Order: sequence, then structure tokens, then C-alpha cells
Amino acid sequence: GLSGAAAGNYVIATTGNTPGTLTINPAALTWSVGNAISTYGTTATPGTVTLNGIVNSDSITATPVITNNNVAVTLAPRTAAGIYQETVSGISGANASNYVIATSGNTPGTLTINKAPLSWAVADATSTYGTLAALGTIKLNGLVGGDVVNATTAVAQNGTPVTPAPRTPAGTYQETVTGITGTDAANYVIATSGNTPGILTINKAPLSWAVVDDTS
Repeated sequence: GLSGAAAGNYVIATTGNTPGTLTINPAALTWSVGNAISTYGTTATPGTVTLNGIVNSDSITATPVITNNNVAVTLAPRTAAGIYQETVSGISGANASNYVIATSGNTPGTLTINKAPLSWAVADATSTYGTLAALGTIKLNGLVGGDVVNATTAVAQNGTPVTPAPRTPAGTYQETVTGITGTDAANYVIATSGNTPGILTINKAPLSWAVVDDTS
């Protein structure tokens, strides 16, 4: 339509007109993801996503994407211990079509999955001087089902390391765990408390005797 003081002198032509196009571009949303910490053996909860630039009460949500060395990771209880990056790659919601993720001004988060602590207990053991002592059985507490982790036992007496051998002197020795190995060992750390050392007792060897008769 026409308006104005002289509008009555004009009429809109029915031909020869050139329409214009009004383009309303999607609004750019920047995002930030909060840092998060978890422990191996539990499914990690990513950091909270904050979207900046949403108009009024528009409904927009974003789910963080977890990657390690640019490879997407699906979080699970057995996701390896380590450091992962949290980013946003897409948005959803009733008004998502009106927005686009900004290509700059975003703040990724860091998800840290810590190693799980393993406490240990070593059973007492008994041997006799002259034989190589068999050390007590080790029990590791805190393993996630299906993981393969083995423990290394150390023997000491009064704080001095001892390598058991058939001629290790009779006496009592302390058995402890000093390290772990195995396919999944990188996901664990030895606990600093709650451990139970074992005692290795090497008994004296019995000597029987006989006196040979002597005739003179």
C-alpha cells in the first residue's frame, strides 16, 4: 500500500515491480562447558553446558561431546583414566532452527578421569629355612569387574628389602605390595591407606642327629 499527503495521486502498478528478499539469519550462540572430574569405574558426568545468545525464553539445549585426541568417546564405567576434551557440536530444542553455533568465542571444558585406588591385603605365609618361601596370596580391593591387574609383592625385614632364597635366614619378614601390572593397570593406583601387610615366617630347619658307635 501507499501512504503520504500525495498518495491519492498514485496507484501501485501491477507489472514491472521487483520484489526484495528479507533474510533473517540464525543467531550465533557461543558456548562454554564446565570442567568435570570422575574416577575410573564410574560413568563420568560431563561438565555443565552454558549457551550465550539465546533470545528471551527460547528452548535450546546442547549436549557436550567428549573426545580424546580428536576421537569421539562414549563414556562408560571402564572409560580409561585420562584427560578428555568437552565441546559442543550441535543444538536441539523447539527453537534450535533459529540459531547456529558460533565458530569463535567458545570455551571447551576438560573432563578428568582419575585412576581408581586399589587397596591390598597380603596373607601370612610360613616356610622353613632351606626351601624357597612361597609368599602369601595377594587380594586387591577396588577392581572393576573384568579388569586384569596383578600385584608385585616386596619382602623386607626392618625396612631392608630382602630377596627370598632357600638360604634366607630364619625369622619374620613383612610382605607388602609395591606395584601393579597387567592390561588395565594404567587405570589404577595403589591406595595409600587401608592396606594390610602380611607376615612371612621362615622357621628354623630341624636337625636330626645320630652318634655313631665307637669301639675301641
